[in-house]
Amino acid sequence: MDKQFQSILSDPSLVNFPGVILAVYDMKTDSKWIGVKGLADIEDATPMEEQSRFHVGSVTKLYTAVAVLKLIDEGKLSLKTKVTDILDSPIIYNIPYITQIEVKHLLDHSSGIYGFNNDMEYIESMLGETSKTGEVWAKEELIALADSSRAEPFGEPETGSYYGDTNYVLLDMIVEKVAGISLREYITDEFIIPLRLSNTGYFDVSPDPNQFEISATTQGYIKNSEIIESIINISDRFPRLQDSLINTTNAGEQIDGGAAIISNTDDLITFSSALYSGELLSEKSMDFLLAVNDSLKEQEKGTDEQRILRTYNRDSGIVYTSQGDGPSGFHSVLAYDPDTKLIIVAYTNVFGYFNEHNILLNMVDRIIKISEYGS
Repeated sequence: MDKQFQSILSDPSLVNFPGVILAVYDMKTDSKWIGVKGLADIEDATPMEEQSRFHVGSVTKLYTAVAVLKLIDEGKLSLKTKVTDILDSPIIYNIPYITQIEVKHLLDHSSGIYGFNNDMEYIESMLGETSKTGEVWAKEELIALADSSRAEPFGEPETGSYYGDTNYVLLDMIVEKVAGISLREYITDEFIIPLRLSNTGYFDVSPDPNQFEISATTQGYIKNSEIIESIINISDRFPRLQDSLINTTNAGEQIDGGAAIISNTDDLITFSSALYSGELLSEKSMDFLLAVNDSLKEQEKGTDEQRILRTYNRDSGIVYTSQGDGPSGFHSVLAYDPDTKLIIVAYTNVFGYFNEHNILLNMVDRIIKISEYGS
């Protein structure tokens, strides 16, 4: 199957992507395949490598969710614990319906809280003409973006799934309050160190001296276009390249609960394998993590449902994914297929064509089909 997997990297749809990583791990046979294409760094002509580190973006939320569920397994929290039972900062009470919102609502994005992902004040601070390298939003500042005085909530609690980073900033704050240490420290102590994830850490323009430097990670690029220009004027501090690419690596989000982790394929596979084999959480917590409405199987192919994980009814069956993209110029997918027991990592270091996730998900679909049918 290796040749068939490798052929996916020759697909014409990838021609505009600077670099691509595709990895497949079969939990049943303990076998792994990793393929790469293109460049990790265009300016230095550094080729993408199997062990290249990259910004995983919102795949970070899976780590945060597992941390919260582990605290629940330990009896220190429950899914029905209310946010206001744990957090008492005055700024919290400016969020609409906050006294009704429970931990489970934050985990599966059913809280209705306004998410700042596409908030222009936030985006401008990362990429705009007044942005600065190393600018970091405090958690309280991020929460304030959901203040009722400046933004309407997405909806009322339990009226739908409204994906948003604000949920996971609140979970970050809850973990810190309950565990007595920062979320970053908790995830390091509970997962990174025990699982020996030596290529996993948190994005920081001024990194911890005990952690690898950002310069050792894959560089990310935004494809400048009329669509991008209609949204934002990207600061001149970011290097311009040929073909309208802009190196925005240093605009990486430093949101520990939602989008800050840097990792590589081996570490992502190690963490996922431990998770999906039941080593990290109780059976009850795993059931909640993998919850999916049975009716999804009856829906048209391509439909999906957002809970902790995004669940797709693809041609190959129900597939669970965590996905990331961001201002630092990348797209990432970490997928799990419960039927074949495959874990799949797909990554490209570009943002701005607006078809990247669909292409990566199609790669995931092809991998599963090859594994099931040999073609």
